Parts: sequence; structure tokens; C-alpha cells
Amino acid sequence: MSRFFEKLKPFAPLCLRLGLAAVFLFFGLEKFYASGQASAEIDSILEIGLDLASLLNFILGIVEIIIGLSFILGWGIRWTAPVAAILIIVIFFLIILKFGLRLDPTISRDIGLIGACLALWFLGAGQWSIDED
Repeated sequence: MSRFFEKLKPFAPLCLRLGLAAVFLFFGLEKFYASGQASAEIDSILEIGLDLASLLNFILGIVEIIIGLSFILGWGIRWTAPVAAILIIVIFFLIILKFGLRLDPTISRDIGLIGACLALWFLGAGQWSIDED
């Protein structure tokens, strides 16, 4: 049985990349499809006004789409994976500072995403990637 799993190890970075890519692409595209809601959420957390929140929403959407595409291609993983982890950590702590630590599924989701980004950073892009670690 262990030989079977040994043969699957090379697929681990690919699975991490594609799973994280789907999440980041969804988050990024959502910022454009529901831009009013996303901007309002940013404003409620940072209290910066809707104009600046809309600009920040646009920039975050672009960054998340770039991260998602980078994960799909396996390009620049040693840079984009820690950037993605830091992005989630910053948002995570901003939400906790604003609303406090509470039992919320998004908190556990974010912790899982941080762990997955860090694992991808440590593992590298894998053999089916532009980086080919």
C-alpha cells in the first residue's frame, strides 16, 4: 500500500496548486461580479469610505486573479505562495481585530488556506509546472 502512495507523491503540489487556484480565482472574480458588496465589506472592516474601498476591492481582485493564474501554471510559486499566505493572514487578522474571534466557518477556511499556501511554498510547484521544482 505504501508503494501506491509513494507513486502519488509527485501529484501533491499539483493538487495544492489547482485547489488553491480555484479558490483565488473565485475570490478574485467575485470581487468584480459582486463589487458593491465586496467594497461595502472592505469599508465595514477598514472604515475608509466606499471610494477607497472600491479601489482596494479592484486591486485585491486583480491580485487574487494573478495568484490563481500563477498557481494554475505553476509559475513563480516561491513568490506567489507566500504572498497569498500573507494576504490571507492580513485579512484574517483585520477581521478578527474588527469583529473579534468568533466561531465562524470562514475563520477555519482561512486557516486551512494559509496552511495550504505555506505547504505549496515549502513543496514548490512540482514537476507539472512552468517552474518545475
